[in-house]
Amino acid sequence: MSHSPSAILIPSDLTGETRHLLDYALSQPHQAGARIILLHVVHIGEHVWSMLAKAYDTKGLEEQLRELANGALAAYVADHPGDHPFKVEVQVHWGQPAEMVLSVADSEKVDEIVMGRHRPDSVKGFFLGSTADKVLRAAKVPVTVIPF
Repeated sequence: MSHSPSAILIPSDLTGETRHLLDYALSQPHQAGARIILLHVVHIGEHVWSMLAKAYDTKGLEEQLRELANGALAAYVADHPGDHPFKVEVQVHWGQPAEMVLSVADSEKVDEIVMGRHRPDSVKGFFLGSTADKVLRAAKVPVTVIPF
């Protein structure tokens, strides 16, 4: 017996690949009517963040990132006219990407995570793993990974 998910989390780095993630998530018939959470995580080291917080208007930066995410979403919707039986919300958080994806998935009680995975372009990426790999290992819900 299958059920329609009530919430789907789509972590995004706000590149053009976000469209592919939305295309996939919204093309699945069992996902009609789901709430889509488009999540962008700003990964800044703790020491860098404390310096930025003192020197800059971090709320202003957060708002700019939220506007960028909303702009990407608006462009997607404009390119896909017609009925959109889904609700999309944008969230911007600061922290370690994998940890934040897992935290938001838990707090929002999502039924599925749909995320992209960039191919490792360095030895470091190969050995340390990607955000998607870390989420796959620790997620409590199904994770669909779209390779870029």
